Amino acid sequence: MIGISATTTQGANWRSWAEAGFSSSYATRSWFDSTSAQLIGPLGARWQLGQHLDLLRNDLSAGGDVRQRNHRLFVSAKPYPTGSGWTLDIVGTDNAIKETVDRRTLVGKALLGRLLNWRDALSVHLEAGAIASRHTASTAERRDAGFGHRASAEWSTTTQNASDILPEAINASIRNDGDRRDRLRAHDTEWDFGSNWQWERDSLELAWGEQWSSTRFYPNPETFDDVGEQEHRRRNIRFAWHHGTSNNNRSALKSLISPFSWQVEADAGLDRNTYSSVTTDEAVAALPRDTRTTARGYRLQTSRAMGPIAADIQYRYRWVQDRFGEQRRDQTAETGEVEGRLRWQVTSRDSLTVRSIFRVTSYTAPGEENFFDDRDQAERVVEVAWWRKVSPVLTIRPIFSFRGFRQIFISEDRSANNNTDDVYLLAPEFEWQPSRIITVFERVSVRAHYRFFEFDRSDPDGRGTLYRRAESETRLGLRQSARTTWRLRYVYRYEDFGGLFDRDGWVQSVDWDRRSHLMDATLEWRPFGTLLVKPNLGLEFKRAFQHRLDGTEITRIKDEPFKRQYIGMEIRWTMNSGFVLRASLARRVQQFGSSPKDRDDRWNVYFARPIP
Repeated sequence: MIGISATTTQGANWRSWAEAGFSSSYATRSWFDSTSAQLIGPLGARWQLGQHLDLLRNDLSAGGDVRQRNHRLFVSAKPYPTGSGWTLDIVGTDNAIKETVDRRTLVGKALLGRLLNWRDALSVHLEAGAIASRHTASTAERRDAGFGHRASAEWSTTTQNASDILPEAINASIRNDGDRRDRLRAHDTEWDFGSNWQWERDSLELAWGEQWSSTRFYPNPETFDDVGEQEHRRRNIRFAWHHGTSNNNRSALKSLISPFSWQVEADAGLDRNTYSSVTTDEAVAALPRDTRTTARGYRLQTSRAMGPIAADIQYRYRWVQDRFGEQRRDQTAETGEVEGRLRWQVTSRDSLTVRSIFRVTSYTAPGEENFFDDRDQAERVVEVAWWRKVSPVLTIRPIFSFRGFRQIFISEDRSANNNTDDVYLLAPEFEWQPSRIITVFERVSVRAHYRFFEFDRSDPDGRGTLYRRAESETRLGLRQSARTTWRLRYVYRYEDFGGLFDRDGWVQSVDWDRRSHLMDATLEWRPFGTLLVKPNLGLEFKRAFQHRLDGTEITRIKDEPFKRQYIGMEIRWTMNSGFVLRASLARRVQQFGSSPKDRDDRWNVYFARPIP
């Protein structure tokens, strides 16, 4: 990426600047490339240009045929500064897709508008203009032209020294975008309202919003004879009361005297998509199905601090109903969850955190032939973390966590799928700083993941599984000088997986095991204060073994090895004038056994002057 920036000042409010960016990833199977540039004129007038290209190949060789190609070009211009009151928005897009059927869509629009403000409380923006589009497929072409518009209004106010029955702040906004072309039309309306009350120890928030949109499109990628229409409606209402969190001095409405702080929140929402055809041709079978999601819920939380101990507990409830039209995938999910957290500063060097969650979700489906089945899911989570400052240079933090999951199918014919899924994790951490220039971090984690089915324990061919992993991570930081720091890391990981059987206790039959080694090194070098250079190098290799049962003997067969190499460089330069340059490049090469090498090259460059 190459960026050029210039700043010219003519008075206190005249400033212009430019930015440019380039990002890419050149992998064996795919190629991604993106470029953007932007010029900012006085008071926010701007010109933008960008392009994005995706290629997907059909084999692992670098010279494979292109199976899919997506190319998008974007041009935008707003030459009038925002402070002038007038706006001109010129946008052009070119989207080309090459796959089974080649398609290309060009859209251009120009909207002239006027921005109005009234007493710093009401802002109104109106725009109108022309829109044209051209759609091209392998055997067909369609042109559409018409009229486009935008309108928005925002109002916000803060009440000063008002009575306690009036809200402290009120805000409301409404927005409408649309275009009316020959056959394609779009309409999008959104509005929301919010208010906030503040008292000495209490605050109340109310919010209500709604969005409605309608869009016409061509569903058939080969012709433009048929037109589909989608309508989307979204509605949301939110209520929140907080006690013990407000610092406002207004106290005409007295709060309840309580050593606790608490919160009450509730919300409800509706999200609906409706698809239809505005033609009589029944061949438009590619249209998606109607969907409707309705949700509501609430949350209750209370907290209390008593010296070195702070505790809070909360309850969440959620009800979600999904409707998928004729696909028979309807279901309702109802969730109740209790979460508790305890933080205890035992001594100046010791602290304890305990967190527990119990969650139950019930799924119900209205019909017997539905895609889903009635079932209950229960989940338990327990996390315990102890922080110990042994000395000024040594910190120990052992962590234990348990996550238990159980699924129960209510229908009799599916009850054999009732299963339990438990995960145990023990991960102590150590941080040691023997000197001002050396820091050592060590983390050891042991994980066991049990999954078994309730009615298969006595079955010798049961479906239970056990995944185990042990990992050790060592990080070394070496500050060579005020400008140079080295960071080294080594990770060793052991994994195995296999069937789980009940033999008066759980027994694992290993199917495979793996051993991985990961090493990387990073140098942080500052040749001078505003420039940071970070080269890094990484290497990972993995050896796997398959376990085969031959009669009564288990044979351990070596699998193909896996290797990955990584090298990269990152540069950050912050100039005294405020200009920022960020650039990075990296190459990753990996290979599994005798398969072809998989290579990925990445470039990212960005150069800009931040808005003052």
